[in-house]
Amino acid sequence: MKKTMIIISMLVIVSSLLLAQNFERQGRMGQMEGRQGHHEMMRGDCLEMRSDIFDELELTDKQQTNIDEIRTENRKQMIKLDSEIKILRIDKNEAMRNNDFAEAKKLNEKISKLRLKKNNARVTEKEAIWNELTKEQQEKLQDSIKNHRLGRKEQGRMRKFHK
Repeated sequence: MKKTMIIISMLVIVSSLLLAQNFERQGRMGQMEGRQGHHEMMRGDCLEMRSDIFDELELTDKQQTNIDEIRTENRKQMIKLDSEIKILRIDKNEAMRNNDFAEAKKLNEKISKLRLKKNNARVTEKEAIWNELTKEQQEKLQDSIKNHRLGRKEQGRMRKFHK
């Protein structure tokens, strides 16, 4: 009877550990997805401008349309580049598992080139949006970005204070 109880207890403990490990892994994957979304949202300072910033700039209909087109095209390009990078990372992991280090290095170079392409596309997008604005709108945007950054710093200080 004691042996049966010990075996059942051990099975329960092992099962619990395996389930906990699985939940932890799923949680980390969810956090990574969330972080990725956060980075996409925060990238490029003014490029992912909130609608309230657009309202402050008092854009004309033509400016709004042009900026929307610029942002849409850039998003499409980012999705394509991100998918290419993800595929190359899978290939690189496979090369590493097969101890094909030369191939892994080649894939790293390809990934780096695509990441550079993404970064340059962000700069091009920001430049195109910037060029759509009048001098007054550019100044308003600069001030708005500066105030937004200051606000984030203050929020960070407040979080530290309240912990």
